[in-house]
Amino acid sequence: MRHCGPGRNCCVDFAECVVETFSVTEEKTQKLCSALRQARFSRDIAALEKALHETRAELAELKETLARKRWFLHFFRAVSSFWIKLKWAEFWRRQGRSIRKRCKAIFGTKEVVSPVLQSQVDQIRRSGYFDAAWYQRRYPKAASAADPIAHYVEIGARKDWDPNPLFDSRMYRRAHALSAEENPLVHFLDAGAKATAGAYPTLEAFQKMQKGFYDRTGMRVIKDSRPGGRRFAVFLQCSARSIHREWFTQAPRTWDLVVNLFQEQSEAPEGSDLVLRQTGGGSGAAAIAHMMQHFPEIIGAYDYWMLLDDDILTTVDDLNLLFEIVDEMGLDMAQPGLSKDSYIAHPVLFADSRGETRKLNTVELMAPILSRRLLEVAGHLFSESVSGYGADFAMGKITRTQLGTDPTIVDAVSVRHCRVLDNAGGEYYRFLQQVKISPIVELRRMTSKYGVENIIRAF
Repeated sequence: MRHCGPGRNCCVDFAECVVETFSVTEEKTQKLCSALRQARFSRDIAALEKALHETRAELAELKETLARKRWFLHFFRAVSSFWIKLKWAEFWRRQGRSIRKRCKAIFGTKEVVSPVLQSQVDQIRRSGYFDAAWYQRRYPKAASAADPIAHYVEIGARKDWDPNPLFDSRMYRRAHALSAEENPLVHFLDAGAKATAGAYPTLEAFQKMQKGFYDRTGMRVIKDSRPGGRRFAVFLQCSARSIHREWFTQAPRTWDLVVNLFQEQSEAPEGSDLVLRQTGGGSGAAAIAHMMQHFPEIIGAYDYWMLLDDDILTTVDDLNLLFEIVDEMGLDMAQPGLSKDSYIAHPVLFADSRGETRKLNTVELMAPILSRRLLEVAGHLFSESVSGYGADFAMGKITRTQLGTDPTIVDAVSVRHCRVLDNAGGEYYRFLQQVKISPIVELRRMTSKYGVENIIRAF
């Protein structure tokens, strides 16, 4: 602050001093305001940049979501379009079939097929190998067909539907390497209608094929070291892939182990009581048939037989317990339950932990226990089915009607079936194809002859 000089008016000086001070203060205030505005502007920019970044991220996410929804929309439109076309095609197919039926009813006209297919229809009709009534019963979708033969030629043959109960289209197609477009029955007729894998012109031709198999195979005893005194026997159908090494031990047992070696590479377990060699290859059913024919004294030596496939995993103790339960209950036909990790064809055979036993209409021939008296009255079934298909269903009926007992599953004991069931390309199926025996035809023959259904049910 300036001091009043001599001769100056103190009031003037004071006023000037105030003005000057006010000017300085105002300048500082402006600078501070400017600095404050600058700071606020920087913060605003930072906030705006952050908001912009977040908006861009949201936009990218929305674009991604939109792209996904757009893809789903295109997919939905394509599926909808295909489905509509399919439904319209089905509609017009039905309308066309209906129109053809009405035309035939009114004018007596034949259903229109191509000249090639018509020639196949005429060929099949002349042959007499098409069972129209059976075909329409077997395949309900063909029940309304005005001409079952034309339906078979146009539709059924491509689906491997069989033209008669003595024809197995799938086996025939595999055995003769037919393409999907070739008609198995027409091929069979063109080849002379001779009995072959999956196709048999008459029941007598099929039975002759079975007899030829039994005549080509045989059985002989390799070793017999049975201790005697045991009432039970386990018959092990032993291949080179047998898993008996995983369960058979020298633990105390109440049963004799009878092993059938049906492959050259097969080896009997150490400690086997009786070892047989099946020549010419074979099945378990054929092996039992040979035993009953050539070694009836061995069959008659035991009160109970268990027929065990070589892909069954069990224990010696479990088999001891199984025989004990079956014997105490006086059963004629039984089997153990199957573990939950088993490969299985009939779900009812899974072991049920809610009880010890259940009554069935039959049991499966992969691990059945059969009484001696059942084998005496029903053992002939093993010589009627090389594959064993259908023998179990017929045997269940004989057990109930002739012996007065029920086939029973023993849930208190479970075993594991370890291999996949392959009824098309499996080793056993290939063997049957090689010897020209269709298990499907055998199943149909057995169920028809003995009046049984081919399903296992619990009572």
